[in-house]
Formats: sequence, C-alpha cells, structure tokens
Amino acid sequence: MKKFLAALFVVVFSLSFVGCNAKTVAQEREITSTMDVTDLDKLWEFVNSNIYEISREQFEHSFDITFLDVTGNGLEEAILVNNADWSNNIEIVTANGNKYENIKTDLKVAKYSNDFTMQDGFLKVVQATGGTGVSIEYMSLLVYEEAKMSTVLKDLIISSQQSWTDGQQEKIAQIKGPLTDFEYILTRYENGNECIVAHKYYKYKKDKRRFDVEVKEEETENC
Repeated sequence: MKKFLAALFVVVFSLSFVGCNAKTVAQEREITSTMDVTDLDKLWEFVNSNIYEISREQFEHSFDITFLDVTGNGLEEAILVNNADWSNNIEIVTANGNKYENIKTDLKVAKYSNDFTMQDGFLKVVQATGGTGVSIEYMSLLVYEEAKMSTVLKDLIISSQQSWTDGQQEKIAQIKGPLTDFEYILTRYENGNECIVAHKYYKYKKDKRRFDVEVKEEETENC
C-alpha cells in the first residue's frame, strides 16, 4: 500500500510539474509575441523614441524595412533604411525578452538601393549609388557577435558604369565560392577592350573578425 501511494505521489507531482512548465513556456511565448518586430505600430513607437523623431506617416512612407534573423536567435530583426536622409546609418531593431533594442551599424544608407540577405553566416548588404553618368553597386558583409554588428568587409565593388560624351566604361565582378572563402575577379570593359583589374582571394578569419586577402600577382598589373 505504501509503495502504491508513493508511486501515485510521483505521478501526480510529475503531471503538476509538466503543467506548470507548459504554462511557463506559454507565458514566454506570449511575451515574445508581444515584442514581435513585425508589429509596425510598436516598432514605430520604439524608433520614434530611441532612434529618429519621426511621425507614423513619415515612418510608413520614408522607411524600407527588411525582416531577417540577423542575430541567429531564431527570431527576425527589423533592418531599417531611412530613405529621407542618406546621411543616416542603417539601423537594426531586435526583440530581447520584453523589450526592443537597437543594434547599430556603421553603414550609411545608399542613394539608389539597399538590399539585405543572410548568406554563409553573414548579413550581406548590396548597395547602389551614383551621380551624373556614374553608377556603382558594392557589397559589404557584417556579422553579429557579442551583442553588436561588426562590418568585416566593406564596399567591395560588384559593378560600376561610367559614361561620357564619346564612350563608356563598365566594371563587372565575379565572386566564386562561399563568402567565407571566395575568389574575386573584377573585369573592366572599355571601347571594345577587356582586362582584369583585380584578382584576389578572400578568406574569413572568424577569430579575428576580418578577411585575409591574397592578391594573384600576375593579374594585378594596370591594363
């Protein structure tokens, strides 16, 4: 009889623990869902209070927002581009428990476009800018470590075009391999001529948060 009562107590205690644990998990999920960065009203309130003074209407019409899991915590962050002022940096907002936090970057907003993807463990940022007769597209790579964003590769040219009255010049890059270890070849096309102006190998050193760059000597001469 004593053994039966002891076994019954263990079963009842286990069920109670499971019930409490399920309740705790549900509460945590509820807290997380209330801080979802895709809630644009709450996101605007945070941005207006902590990053820019901006009306809800301005926020809706002047900002491009991309949602990606930048921190690798399984939840999306909001990447903010303020198209009303190109002097501003790109900002990132994350939900941490029951609050929002701002993760700053050192990248300026580009004039023509700002595109974001997660690739090979990096936040890959492809931007385009230019002026009269000139357009440039370039790539930067960022990583999230120790609660901050670090730019580990900045403004690598992807393509460029320049035109004038009697001609034009174009540069196009090839990137071969994963972004952690890739070959970079930049070719210039001008007046029917073609030449390689840069040929390099980039290898990411995670412990140092930077790329080692190896130049292929025989193809770096001016042309």
